Amino acid sequence: MTKTTRLLRATTVAAILLGLTGCAVHLPASAQTPGKQADGVQVSKAWVKAAGSGMTAAFGDVKNTGSGTAIVVGATSSAASSLQLHETVTKNGAETMQEAKSGFRIPAGSTLHLAPGGSHIMLMGLKAPLEAGQKISVTLRFSDGSTSPVAVPVKDFSGANENYKG
Repeated sequence: MTKTTRLLRATTVAAILLGLTGCAVHLPASAQTPGKQADGVQVSKAWVKAAGSGMTAAFGDVKNTGSGTAIVVGATSSAASSLQLHETVTKNGAETMQEAKSGFRIPAGSTLHLAPGGSHIMLMGLKAPLEAGQKISVTLRFSDGSTSPVAVPVKDFSGANENYKG
């Protein structure tokens, strides 16, 4: 086979392949990749407890309307230096708060209730007092890297006898 014949064949194959790529079906982005966990999550009844300094907590309902499990693995807010996901567990007959190191798992069609005395998001190292009537932004981070910002109103609350002074 001569050099000219090889070059002619290679050019022909390249032209055919290039022509076939023009026939490719282009799907919308939503059909090409699975949905992000944040896309299937709706937050309602969100609020954060008013506090002058130190720590406080955020609450609300996180509903997973997606088709797979959503896992909240963290949160951020410009209102505090750090945020942690907390759960309430029973140890030695007493309920205590601890960090939910594996996050909050929310199966498809389920709602996670964040409430005083139960699971919640701790805001630690408040950068300024949080007063009733204000709104802060809290961004939820999911295990797939997606995020969901939530506008959270600050409310006065004295129930459940929580102490977030830590």
